Amino acid sequence: MESTRAQYHSRQFSSRAVPEPDGRLSAGELAWLIGSLRMEPTPQRQALCEEVRQFLSSRQQNLKGEVPDRSLWLYVRRYLTNYDELRSALKAKVGECELYENVKVYLCCQIIREYGLELDPLYAAFGDLGV
Repeated sequence: MESTRAQYHSRQFSSRAVPEPDGRLSAGELAWLIGSLRMEPTPQRQALCEEVRQFLSSRQQNLKGEVPDRSLWLYVRRYLTNYDELRSALKAKVGECELYENVKVYLCCQIIREYGLELDPLYAAFGDLGV
């Protein structure tokens, strides 16, 4: 069975998904961009935890015991969604820090809900600065 990480590297998210307006995004473009969050099907939690454990072990970060939801969040965000792609597009285009931060939290909430993670969305979005 191919790992989620290997599947991620074998697929390409569409680069045309990010509009190229001059300056700030219009309300319609922003809504479209937020709506373009893509999430891969949710793997079984036990399989996902084992995959994250193996991934961390490959980076000399041996994880003993239960996999924290923060580790699951980071892995899911990177390998099962196009969150990073959207966040980069928003940061470059939105122009208003507060709006960018609100959209970032919204996207985090969507991922947390979809993957059944028990994690504070502010913590997911901003790390220790958000709690």
